[in-house]
Amino acid sequence: MKPEAQSTDRERLLNVLFFLALLIFIVIAVYLYFYPDNSFDRSIQKLTHPLAAPWLLPFWIRLTFFGSFEFLFPAYLIFILITVWRRRVRLGLSIAGVALGGFLSMQLLKLLFQRHRPLTPLVPNVIDYSFPSGHSTSSLIFCAVLAYSLWHTSISRPLRISGIILLTMFTLGIGLSRIVLAVHYPTDVMAGFCFGMLWSIIWYRFVR
Repeated sequence: MKPEAQSTDRERLLNVLFFLALLIFIVIAVYLYFYPDNSFDRSIQKLTHPLAAPWLLPFWIRLTFFGSFEFLFPAYLIFILITVWRRRVRLGLSIAGVALGGFLSMQLLKLLFQRHRPLTPLVPNVIDYSFPSGHSTSSLIFCAVLAYSLWHTSISRPLRISGIILLTMFTLGIGLSRIVLAVHYPTDVMAGFCFGMLWSIIWYRFVR
């Protein structure tokens, strides 16, 4: 396939993903406006409840840490410094921009929707609003940045694909941990992933 055709197909795919993520986010937001306590969330919570067994909790707590500000802030800082040191200043600044933009806009949405979290979280000190999930948004953006950087390395294609699959599973695992630990509703996590996807596509178009 010619490079021009590949570029056109990529553009179409990005457009479809962007508007699909936007549509799903809007549908979830409207749905929660009318049905904040809904059967969809309850059914998913019921399905994931067995995963909250006491012997599994340490795993979920460790996994959810990788979507937290305490992990992502130093991780972004180190990654940006390495990028700038390699004389890719524009890329480094764009990573800082998408990280900050995603975080601030997500906090703004939390204040706008003011959805309260589940009543019985399995971890302490969870005090801010629930929608959308910040861990889901931030981890997806961070893993998208890592996936982009990995794809543009010189390692073999199979290893790059395997790495991206692992990053995808890692992101989904963080989202699942938020549901299992009862600090977010499933719709919070879904909306967080959609919002992170929007920011990731915008960022990709900029750095490309």
